[in-house]
Amino acid sequence: MPAGVVIAEAPSGKIMFVNRRAQEWTEQSPSQTRRTKLDDAGDFEIFHPDGRTYEMEEWPLMRSIRDGEEVRDEEFVYPLADGTGLLLRCNSSPVYDEEGRIVAGVLVAHDITEQKRAEEKLKRSEERFRLMVEGVRDYAIFMLDPNGHIESWNEGARRIKS
Repeated sequence: MPAGVVIAEAPSGKIMFVNRRAQEWTEQSPSQTRRTKLDDAGDFEIFHPDGRTYEMEEWPLMRSIRDGEEVRDEEFVYPLADGTGLLLRCNSSPVYDEEGRIVAGVLVAHDITEQKRAEEKLKRSEERFRLMVEGVRDYAIFMLDPNGHIESWNEGARRIKS
């Protein structure tokens, strides 16, 4: 499975299951040890994409087993021993028993690191192209949508219009 999966018991936080992908990430982490409970995190940290540390009570799986929150598409940075980090997008949900009590939580995380790098590279390329087109003043350049309608134009085209 391309996703990391972790299942923790509620309310204890005892880790009941970690799949192979999540285990691989764990083995690459500088502060991760083979914990048996979420509360035994020690110096383990994950970070918000803006660099802020996630406090343990903010962790998606903790919120699911504590509050019954269903977390959708939340992103966090999982630091690795080589100084890099994985950008993970996760979903987390509580698991209920027959009486409606939360008995566990399931976290499913996908590594979106390469996807985000590709998106950033595309953004930079689009910005360079935009600046290049705006800088051309002697020629008219029109941007068309797939239906052939003009979406935008450069300064050279504006001069022709005037």
